[in-house]
Amino acid sequence: MTLLRDIQNEAIESTVPVSTALRRAQTLAFRLNHEPLKQWTRKELEGYPSIDELPDYRRFSLGALPVKGEFIDPTGIYSNVAIAPTQVPDYARERLFTPVFMQGVAEYEVLLATGLHEFPIPWTGDEVLLMRNVALPGLTRAAQMMSANTIAGMLDQVRNRILSFSLEIEQQNPDAGEAKPGEQPIPEATVTNIFHNTIQGNNNVIAAAGRDAHVSAPHTQIDEAWPALQQRMTQLGVPPEDLESLEAALRLDGDPRTELGPATESWIGRLTSRVSSGTLALAQGVSVEMIVHELLKAFGLS
Repeated sequence: MTLLRDIQNEAIESTVPVSTALRRAQTLAFRLNHEPLKQWTRKELEGYPSIDELPDYRRFSLGALPVKGEFIDPTGIYSNVAIAPTQVPDYARERLFTPVFMQGVAEYEVLLATGLHEFPIPWTGDEVLLMRNVALPGLTRAAQMMSANTIAGMLDQVRNRILSFSLEIEQQNPDAGEAKPGEQPIPEATVTNIFHNTIQGNNNVIAAAGRDAHVSAPHTQIDEAWPALQQRMTQLGVPPEDLESLEAALRLDGDPRTELGPATESWIGRLTSRVSSGTLALAQGVSVEMIVHELLKAFGLS
């Protein structure tokens, strides 16, 4: 049996893990000497390093997953409280209510193997802290609720693409999978066209519940700048609780590129309001403008 027929049989058989079919497809990618297919199979197996690289079938529409939170107030603790996208500021809505699949397919197959029907995908501590301060008083935790059916749907998308690609390649050359090193069994332009139509094409943003376990994006600039910035802000009279909110806002925005992000700008706005109303006193002679200057300087934006 040829490699192409092995791939097709594994893609058709639902009892064969998608990760197994992907490894076969990765072998085919090397025999076709096709870099885009190599990259796609690797990312599907190992996970995607950034949201920007995600194909559409690993994304969801805004609010596709229900979000539930736990709240505490003087009357008690309230769990499984529904949180709507309209309850949070615009700048946080997409991040907190637009779920994505980031991990390799094997991790989702493990989740399905547990037999559970729903999986909570928690907000980070920074996200909870910021939303508690700006929009959701008393919030102690929150999570998007991903269904097993949605995970299965995403894996089927991958399975279908493997099958379609291998069938199209077989039409061009049934023995393409048996190519020896250095051979080009099908012209690269033809393979690229098939890849575009079967792997990249017909992608739709998922609109029903489901999402990957949370992956925290690295914040290299923030991690490097925060210790000195925190110390400087303390010298300027910013209270510890406001410093916590500032760090949460910075991390929600991600590493600043050319300007401060919307969550950080919102933090500055709240600080300005409190200083203007007299409810917050900074160190003697310190103004909000000085605070902003230090923030910009910390990230090389001044």
